[in-house]
Formats: sequence, structure tokens, C-alpha cells
Amino acid sequence: MSGLAVATVFTASRASGARVLAESLAEHHPGVPLIGALVGPPPPGGVPFPLIAAGALARTGGDDVMAVCCALKPAVVAHALAAGHASVLYLDPDQLLLAPIDDVLARVRAHALVLSPHLVRPSGAARELLVLESGTYNGGLVGCSDRPETRRFLAFWHDRATRHPELAPGRGLNYDQRWLDLAPGHVADLHVLRAPDVNVGHWRLPAAEPPRLFHFSGFDPDRPDRVSVHSGAPPGALGPLLDDYARRLRGAGWEATRALPWR
Repeated sequence: MSGLAVATVFTASRASGARVLAESLAEHHPGVPLIGALVGPPPPGGVPFPLIAAGALARTGGDDVMAVCCALKPAVVAHALAAGHASVLYLDPDQLLLAPIDDVLARVRAHALVLSPHLVRPSGAARELLVLESGTYNGGLVGCSDRPETRRFLAFWHDRATRHPELAPGRGLNYDQRWLDLAPGHVADLHVLRAPDVNVGHWRLPAAEPPRLFHFSGFDPDRPDRVSVHSGAPPGALGPLLDDYARRLRGAGWEATRALPWR
């Protein structure tokens, strides 16, 4: 293997999102493979990309499925690099490509580590304070190339996310995410991806321009009138996009998988 791959982590209950991500990746970047790390039993009907069982990657015990999935992010990236991919772009399974992101893939190939900040412009003190608690960088998009400093950082990131699988903002913990704030001290060749239309989530709304990669963090297909359970902001111009994503999820088996156990 060689070149760049995209990796994600998901449970059977989130298989519909992973399928939709795979479809959008194949539409806009048909030559880029997707690798999935599966936590728990496989979903009915499978998925259209190779799967790696979580147990084959790392020991990630505990009762918090979010903590388990988050700790596996650096593990699946390290696995893909060790398997021969020169670069890996990790994406959460609740993302959708709406247009090509060649510039993003080029930066992932060119740099040891690529991180995506939650905010790329002043956004008001209230939102900025929340970001200071949750982490400067969003853990749903991380790009890595096979360099010694990258491998060292992935090992550090996995160790800390595994040892401290907690959501405790008062103690500086948000599963895997807050550890990314330390990355500039670990990785010299670190690129901050400031593209305002990539990794657009509720934290970056209203968007300055139409998104090319939207992150549906906290989105409920049963409530497409809400951008996220984490935000009370109305959909506004995003209404058609939310309706379309809900339709895609249902077409990918949302109803059949939504309540499946993760163990």
C-alpha cells in the first residue's frame, strides 16, 4: 500500500454515518481508500470498506463508548501508517464531503501533522470560552504523515486518551481532544488547517461560505430542524443540508442500526 487513506472509528449504531461518509468520499475522491475501526460487533449488512476490529488495535476497556472510540483514533491512524500508507486523514464518521478537498489532502501529504481549529475568526467571548474548555483543535479531523515525530505523537496521544478517558472540562479533560492542544510542542512540522469551509460544525456557525466538509456533531436525524444537540442555533440556510443528510442516513440504515449495542 502507499499514498493517502482516510480512517474513521465507529460502532454498529453509527454504521449509517460511516456508510454515508464512504459514499461521499467515493464521489469526490474515488482513488482514496477508507479504513474503519469497528468498536463492537459488525452492523447488519456490513460496510463498503475494510474493517479492523478495535481489539486488534489496542486495549480500550471501560464503559464509556465515547471514550473507547476517541482513544482508538490515534491507534487506527498508527495502524494505517504501519500498514504502508504514507499519509492518513482521520475523519469522524459523522462527516460529509460536499465537494473535493484536494487542498486539504495535499497538506496532509506535505506535513507531519495537520490539525483543524474549532474557530478561525473571532466568534464572541461565550463561544470562545467554551472552546478553551473543550480544546483549541477539533479531534474529528486529524491528518498524519509517516514521520518519526508523528509516530511519537500518536503513541503519546493514544496513551493519554487511554489513561484519562474522561469528559471533565474543569480538569482539562475532553476525552482525546484536549491532548491535541499539546501537539505544537511535540511536532515541529505541524500545519494548522484554517480553511473556513472544511470541518464546519456547530462551533463555526454561521459559516462564512458554503461548506465542502461538514461535521454533523450532535446531529439527530429525527430532529433535522436542529443543527446539533449541543447548539440551540436555528438551521437557517443549512436547512436543506440537514434534511438531505437525514435522508442519507435513513437510506443507509439509520433505523435498523441506531439502537444496536456496542459491546
